[in-house]
Amino acid sequence: MKYFYEMNIISLLLCLLPYWYGTYLGETKVGYIRREVDTTAVGYKFSELQHIELNMMGVRRVATSLVVYHTDKELKINEFTFEFRSEAQHLICEGTVDDGSLLLDITTDAGHSDKRVTLREPLYALTILPFIAVREGNLTDRYLLFDPTTLSVEYATVNINRGDTLELTINFLGTTTHMWVDTTGVVLKEEGPMGVLSKLEPESLATKLAGETREIMAFAAIPTNVTISHPRRVKYLKAIVKGEFLQDERQSLRGDTLIVRVVEPIPPYRVIEGHTEATPLIQADDPQIKRLARKVTRWSINNWSRVQKLVHWVSDYVEDFPTVSVPSAVDVLKWKKGDCNEHAVLFCALARALGIPCEIVAGIVYMEGGFYYHAWNRVYVGRWVDVDPTFDQVLADATHIGLVLGGLEHQAKIMELVGKIKIEILEYKE
Repeated sequence: MKYFYEMNIISLLLCLLPYWYGTYLGETKVGYIRREVDTTAVGYKFSELQHIELNMMGVRRVATSLVVYHTDKELKINEFTFEFRSEAQHLICEGTVDDGSLLLDITTDAGHSDKRVTLREPLYALTILPFIAVREGNLTDRYLLFDPTTLSVEYATVNINRGDTLELTINFLGTTTHMWVDTTGVVLKEEGPMGVLSKLEPESLATKLAGETREIMAFAAIPTNVTISHPRRVKYLKAIVKGEFLQDERQSLRGDTLIVRVVEPIPPYRVIEGHTEATPLIQADDPQIKRLARKVTRWSINNWSRVQKLVHWVSDYVEDFPTVSVPSAVDVLKWKKGDCNEHAVLFCALARALGIPCEIVAGIVYMEGGFYYHAWNRVYVGRWVDVDPTFDQVLADATHIGLVLGGLEHQAKIMELVGKIKIEILEYKE
């Protein structure tokens, strides 16, 4: 059964005013959202403004984003613009769907890049799904979505249950979002990963933020039972764990017992195919990145020597600076500041520019009495070896526990794991 098949009914209800939402992390308000829908000559315009304020390692950080989607009357995306601003970055991404492809044009303070993504199906966005739910009623299906915060296109599985309101359960990029939607398509409440809650409020209430922002690092910290005096020296770690973890040569899981060992490279440091491609945010083909990679590693005798030089150089070059950004290698190169994500994305671009297979690892690391979320790198030099340019470690210590591999589109899965991981250390060795 369909609620309103004719979407012009919905547009009459929604184009009269914007809708405001307060955004909460636990009990603390950390931001707000403004959503608007309007008609165009060929369909609809959906806009969403997000503002967020967080305390990161004692420093207040503010970020805003605005995304505007233009769709046809069937709610398929024709074009969009996404703009992101923080103290560290100004990014604009424009997208156009043309002849079965999505053309992305990305501009930051550091430069410009573009990308073409082949589309096998019509393209939608998360903010549009409530209106599809109104049109279709009960439905279990999947949709191809564009995610502006990761600049990626992936499938989302959508389950819609009908009651007094429609409840949407959306699995996308490894995370789950719940939306409660009224019969006009207005989202009443939304629960996302990490316990982030957005709820419909009057503008005056939605935009009224708390005097103190939430400390995001402490919120996501994982306590443990043992104090490690010198975690950067640890070469072996054994723990009873709960959660999902990478399993490879470096770390293995049997039952609920996780073992992590420092793995060293194997001479003559041969490489494998793949893992060297450029992406919109890991610009390994950028001329400046390529020149710099060659300069930093000149006189190196093999790939392991090159890796070590890159680790030390990135650690020295990038000032530790907690920030909210869409990590981009060329932006980090220009700004010279960032947290672990910025270190990892710049190192990855430099290594790939030299033809060294490299990935970004997102996981947790022991610091100051507990485990905290962190990002580092993995390079192939005869085998996969973990390195950490943030900590200036050519061999990442064994308190680095990997959860996922890949760029931002894969790292989003970590948000789903916050609050679900438990670690009880059994032993460790230096």
